[in-house]
This record gives sequence, structure tokens and C-alpha cells, in this order.
Amino acid sequence: AGGHVGLQGHHLGRIAHARHVGAHVEAELRRQAAVGLGAEALRVLRPEGTIAVLEHVAAEGGTWMRRVQRLVSPVWPWLAGGCRCDQNTRAVFAAAGLVLDDLQSTTLTNVPPVAPALVGTIKV
Repeated sequence: AGGHVGLQGHHLGRIAHARHVGAHVEAELRRQAAVGLGAEALRVLRPEGTIAVLEHVAAEGGTWMRRVQRLVSPVWPWLAGGCRCDQNTRAVFAAAGLVLDDLQSTTLTNVPPVAPALVGTIKV
């Protein structure tokens, strides 16, 4: 049993396992409202199912990194396949009703504008 994760406009509907690895999920987040994301996660995952996350995110407000992200945000989606470097992904997950207890903020690289990241798991 398995399935696919369509990041080009397809839904997550064919996932049969309780776990789904969601590296670089931001493109899909933009396609679905936060409520839709939560509903889709609840639909395809068993109760207590987890989503593994490795995602670059918006830097904290007032930092030089956040200023760089705001500066490049108009062209970044065009350069990076539709991805947004200024997305507050933690807020999107929270608004979707997902449990964020095992999600950590970190820095994976020193390359602006994608240095800030979220790593860990979230639960439905």
C-alpha cells in the first residue's frame, strides 16, 4: 500500500499509511487553505498519524534575514518553483488544527533567504 503526494495540484488522497513524509510541503500549503490542509490530513491519516516536516520558513520579524526575505519575496516564487520564502508555516499548521509539540525551529543553512527552518513532526 502506498500512494503519491501530488505537489502539482493533486490531493494527498492516495496515501494509505499512517505516516507521510512531507519535506518541502510549502507548495502544497499555498494550494490549500489552512482548514483544507487540516481536513485533508485528518482524511488521509489514521488518528495520531504524523507528518514529518523539513521546511524553510519565514525568519523572525525585525531580523536582517526577514528583511532579505521580504526583499526577494516578489521574485522568489518564480526563481524557486512557486515556493515562498516568507511563509509563516508554523501559523498555517496551527490554524489547520495540527499538533506542533514535536516541531522545532532551527537554521539548516546560512544561505538567505532559506536559512530558517522547521524540523520535526506534527500530528493530526
